[in-house]
Amino acid sequence: MKKYIKTLIYFALVLAIVAGIKNVARAESEETPYTQLPKKTTISVEEAGFCRIGVATAAESITNVKSKSKNLSAKLKRTVTDKSSGGKWYYVDLFARKPGMYKLSYTYTNPNGTKISKTVKVKATEESPVKFVKLNGKKLIQDKSNFVYTEKAKLSVKMKPGYKLKKIMLYRNVVEQKNSILKYAYKEGIEVKNNSVIDMPSMPQGFYLGDENSYVKGNNIAADSVLRIIYTDKFSKEEKNVEFGIYKPLVK
Repeated sequence: MKKYIKTLIYFALVLAIVAGIKNVARAESEETPYTQLPKKTTISVEEAGFCRIGVATAAESITNVKSKSKNLSAKLKRTVTDKSSGGKWYYVDLFARKPGMYKLSYTYTNPNGTKISKTVKVKATEESPVKFVKLNGKKLIQDKSNFVYTEKAKLSVKMKPGYKLKKIMLYRNVVEQKNSILKYAYKEGIEVKNNSVIDMPSMPQGFYLGDENSYVKGNNIAADSVLRIIYTDKFSKEEKNVEFGIYKPLVK
């Protein structure tokens, strides 16, 4: 009976992996809302971007979100409410058709009920903030499968003018015990230094039966990690990040 249950679990997990378990870092929790009325933001041309606006209390609100240009689409897409304070994060989806400087307008209602017109300068650019990210001298490409074949590699990151590197996070898979039969490998982040030697992927994300050597592989043939480059945009003063996937083949 135990063997039968174990077999069922095995096939269920294979189906789950094939259906689309993604190798991504665990989402960070949303910070408590505070009154944040940005004056500037930067987005990429022809890519989905957003502007986050915050209010600290339930008495405050954001309304009448509009773009002042036909080349910039803006829509208040969602809000996240903090139950204890009543504060909210407002997420405005932005999409620029061309590079340039645009204006986003909205109405802010303060705790006294006064309505105040606000404007955000939106910089739309085709430029990547990162000049290069290299492992052992090989340049990584964003949104591509960057394969490595060594246990360790020297990391080098350089930003373009207008952007300042803040820190680098490496998300590698670690194993967590789920029950007497199953273990689960998920991504846990550690901070790494620029121009240092870092560990390369050794384990894929997914489920294990008993130990790390009996991985329910599904269609995964490579271990994986994620490099998150966290930087400050000097124009908007915003903290942002870009990610690069790293893969190491499990078969030779």
